[in-house]
Amino acid sequence: GVARVEPVGVPSSQPRRACPLGGQGPVRYHVRMPPRSTYFFRFLSYVALLAVAVYGAGWAFGRWPGDAELFLTCLTAFCGVYWLLDKILWAPIRSKDNERILAEYEASAPADPGPEPWLREEELEAKLAPPLWISNTAGSFVVLLLVWGVRSFLWEPFYVPSGSMVPTLRTGDAIAVNKWSNGLRIPGTQTWLLGPYLSPGDPLVFRYPEDPKMHFVKRVVAVEGDTVAYRNKTLTVNGKTLPQVVLDRATLGHLKLGDESTTATLFSETLPSSLSYTIQTEASHNSTFEPTERMLATWPNACVHDGSSVTCKVPARHAFVVGDNRDNSLDSRFWGFVPYESITGKATRYLFNAKAIGSSKPFSEIR
Repeated sequence: GVARVEPVGVPSSQPRRACPLGGQGPVRYHVRMPPRSTYFFRFLSYVALLAVAVYGAGWAFGRWPGDAELFLTCLTAFCGVYWLLDKILWAPIRSKDNERILAEYEASAPADPGPEPWLREEELEAKLAPPLWISNTAGSFVVLLLVWGVRSFLWEPFYVPSGSMVPTLRTGDAIAVNKWSNGLRIPGTQTWLLGPYLSPGDPLVFRYPEDPKMHFVKRVVAVEGDTVAYRNKTLTVNGKTLPQVVLDRATLGHLKLGDESTTATLFSETLPSSLSYTIQTEASHNSTFEPTERMLATWPNACVHDGSSVTCKVPARHAFVVGDNRDNSLDSRFWGFVPYESITGKATRYLFNAKAIGSSKPFSEIR
């Protein structure tokens, strides 16, 4: 699939010699065109590159929603097809052509090239290199595969845009989400092959059920089959009220508390499994719950709201999640349950805070 060059116009009885740069009568080369079968793939690679640029620009400027996981999966698969075709079809042809080019240049090298080389290394490299359309597709596959594998099966970074998980997560935190601890999902889809395996207390990242283009992070407090209630700023799961203990701010240095917690009271809340985490409530805030229309339509009999409290029976393959910033979190108390298919992974590590670089310990555990 690479253009070949062959010397022409040199009598067969004379040795084929290339003149030094600046010499007289340089050997002329003609270009042998690549097989027609590669034209389609070359054209397709340019179309794909244009589509990636248009999609990325529209996504960046908010003209349409973007899905990083699906986009990366499709791009990796596309480049993988080119990588496979290159290994099977194009690379062997290119290798033979390159051997011929090297032999022709070696045969035409002057005996005494003088102070200037008869052929610059960059010129030879340009002739031997694969076409740009192959470099941009097949040549990118290994890197894309590595990035795709890490994001799909190990870790994926996310940005926290709001304070609904304060004091555990602050606005501007970048976090690493574990993609394998909850099970195995087909990348780019919402289909779980194994799991998900959820534990109350897990801070989960998931697609917001009322707008799947958005990712939320909340804490799981009840799973399928559990009955959960929230009243008077306390949670009750299966008839057991979760104990809350007031905390001294001096003991919470690992949370790097900011301005979002200055007026709140901090508590340690403990689940029946003995797992504890930190929450906050506002003393002046009255809890009110108004279910969304979609929740009432989707789960007409799952939850009971009386204005100041909510009680729900968690349906199969769903979870009930709340924010640690209990008085400032739009969560399951308002819009219902998280389908297991919407779960992305478990938030496990801090990376940094975009609004206060250096104020978080890189890779410290999220609890």
